[in-house]
Amino acid sequence: MSYILTVALNAAIDTTLTVSTPLTLGESYKADSVLKLPGGKGINVARVLHTLGVPVHVTGLAGGPAGEFIKNGLARSGINATFSPIGGESRTCNAIVEEPNHRVTEINEPGPTISLAEAESFLDLFETLLADASCVVLSGSLPPGLPDDYYVPLLRLANMAGLPAVLDTSGEGLLPALAARPLLVKPNATELARFAGHEVREVEDIVRAAQRMRQMGAHIVAVTRGEQGAILVSRVGTWQARVHVPEPLSPIGSGDAFIAGFITELYHALGEKGIASLTKASLEVDVLEHALAQAVACGAANTLRLGAGILQREDVERLKHRVRVSAVGAN
Repeated sequence: MSYILTVALNAAIDTTLTVSTPLTLGESYKADSVLKLPGGKGINVARVLHTLGVPVHVTGLAGGPAGEFIKNGLARSGINATFSPIGGESRTCNAIVEEPNHRVTEINEPGPTISLAEAESFLDLFETLLADASCVVLSGSLPPGLPDDYYVPLLRLANMAGLPAVLDTSGEGLLPALAARPLLVKPNATELARFAGHEVREVEDIVRAAQRMRQMGAHIVAVTRGEQGAILVSRVGTWQARVHVPEPLSPIGSGDAFIAGFITELYHALGEKGIASLTKASLEVDVLEHALAQAVACGAANTLRLGAGILQREDVERLKHRVRVSAVGAN
């Protein structure tokens, strides 16, 4: 059976600390609880796919004791992974959750510097792993040392293998990758505003900026908007979807859960052979609507648990029945 191949070029140890009082700058605090998980956006996506019963394989760059923690943690979770070794130490990302108000503060390391030889070695590994893949997910920031267009050769290799690819990155890594025609790109509202060069608060502005991304090469654009849900823009239609979550604990990883939910619905609707042919076949309206609802439900379910990509299937099913999807204008 083929798998969804997720890529974590800047894998991390994700540490979530909870404190019982609101933070005051400059003060010292003792955490009430600590959660350490293998992290990085590609790993978060894989964790949700695994929870939802979709075959998945993680790859990326990992090094040092932190890299061993990441690999061992995935193995203990039953998630298959093959990392390309690097000389530097994989990073640590920290999230502090204030229990009274659920405010979250993140402090993330930039990651180790990747050498040219390490970058080339990963391309070889990636191409090998494509042989058993049905879809590719490229997620997260690029560690120092990798060129801004490093996602481009990965997308081209996926295209040459006839595989659809999902891209979730920001900053300088996004623009050059659009021309490589990913199946789906998933900016959040802040990232879309950066792309557009101005604020994009209204639905019309979001759709207009997303259409620009499609004109530059992306087949489908999904814009995640936090508690306001998401907007999906495609050739066959544009929709917005939202579900209310009364008391979310943490939004960290919800965008990754959104991607995993979207892919899961495509996987179940089309099968592994069908999802592998998406670069050549058009998606039907009802498939996209259901995929958007599943994606929003997964993003919302992620907010109910601490730890990125930690959710329960029963929460997803319960929330999916409450997601409201509506068409937006005409494409």
